[in-house]
Amino acid sequence: NVFVEIPYGLQKDKLMFKYVGGKIIHFHCQNETNKKRVKKRGTPQHLPFIKKIPDKKEVIRLVKKYGLKVMFINTDCSYKKMEKKAEKLNRSLKTGGIRWTTFL
Repeated sequence: NVFVEIPYGLQKDKLMFKYVGGKIIHFHCQNETNKKRVKKRGTPQHLPFIKKIPDKKEVIRLVKKYGLKVMFINTDCSYKKMEKKAEKLNRSLKTGGIRWTTFL
């Protein structure tokens, strides 16, 4: 099982990964990029949730603490580049050639 990180799933009071397995795919971008995307989508009500998203440092701390494996995917790029990253991830998942990181 793989847990695809969602904005609140790694919060200290949630830790949802415990229920689905020991692997996390963490999609992330800079807060400013995230804010621009939320505004562009026309969903400004989601802006307060951005500050609740655990940053990479916090994710690494949790990975260490719980002995998890993680893959970080930076989405701070153009839509075209993100499409290429998604295609590569999809191929890796299908072939089992995915690279997980541990910080133990």
